[in-house]
Amino acid sequence: MSVSYRIQDYIADRRLPWDPVPHAASNTCLQAAHSAHLPAERVAKAVVLKDDLGYVLAVVRADREVHLGEVDAALGRRHLRFAPEHELGMLFADQPEVYFEGGDHRTLVHMTGPQFGELMRPARRLQTH
Repeated sequence: MSVSYRIQDYIADRRLPWDPVPHAASNTCLQAAHSAHLPAERVAKAVVLKDDLGYVLAVVRADREVHLGEVDAALGRRHLRFAPEHELGMLFADQPEVYFEGGDHRTLVHMTGPQFGELMRPARRLQTH
């Protein structure tokens, strides 16, 4: 079990509780949900999209697909496409619990739906004088 330090730090910075959920190695979030015996609608998958304006992170349920035209229309963007993997460095408010990949394809991060919603909010920047 090895949740990415970046994910651990990001969650810790927001002082949110979470639990690791080990599962058999998987290649997709949907496989991880099945392996961990979790409902797919509670497992979040992040998809990075890009266009000429930059990157967008779409978070969808593991059992859903991203429809690029709908994302374009909803965000007022044009020509969003899936970002290529070599360039790479959430919607669950009604779910009591959310699980997402921890970075090793063997561990899910578990937290409540409200905690996940808080995690997805942009970080507040502190102003220094």
